[in-house]
Amino acid sequence: MPRITKIIAAYAVSTASAAIFAQSLPTPQPAPAANLLQLSTSATVEVAQDWLTLTLSTTKEAADAAGVQAQLTQALEAALAQARRQAQPGQLEVRTGPFGLYPRYGKDGKINGWQGRAEMVLAGRDFARITGTAGQIQTLSVSAVGFSLAPEARTRAENEAQAQAVARFQERAATLTRAFGFGGYMSHP
Repeated sequence: MPRITKIIAAYAVSTASAAIFAQSLPTPQPAPAANLLQLSTSATVEVAQDWLTLTLSTTKEAADAAGVQAQLTQALEAALAQARRQAQPGQLEVRTGPFGLYPRYGKDGKINGWQGRAEMVLAGRDFARITGTAGQIQTLSVSAVGFSLAPEARTRAENEAQAQAVARFQERAATLTRAFGFGGYMSHP
């Protein structure tokens, strides 16, 4: 089941807080230091995670590195061929993951064989297509599952959180300047 991601944005003019100068004089002079107020705001937007990432992998062992590499390559190529038939941009994207070979050492400290691991990643928004494709692949098995936000959804959520934080900042600054009896405020970095 997809989880909910919280996108948090804090609004500030220059750093983590913003300074407000209350203006009581009609001249464009900065207000005295006594009229300085530190203010920061934030906003949170909850978004359902819409991006599934499945990592499929296999581990092989052999007496020599070439044997392990050949086994891994064969398993990965078969899996890629199967997955690419189902690929569709944004819905099911297919890519390779890490591919590595490592020596295996005996009790005497000498290399007595080789092992390796290969990965393929299936990712996208079409959960049924992704899981169905993973289930059809015989040469690799699922080793990791993750949910996240698609890049476009993350950007939209961040923009929404930022807009909310800015609106809260402006609203709070206006309320505070009125409470102190000033006609307005200006942001100062």
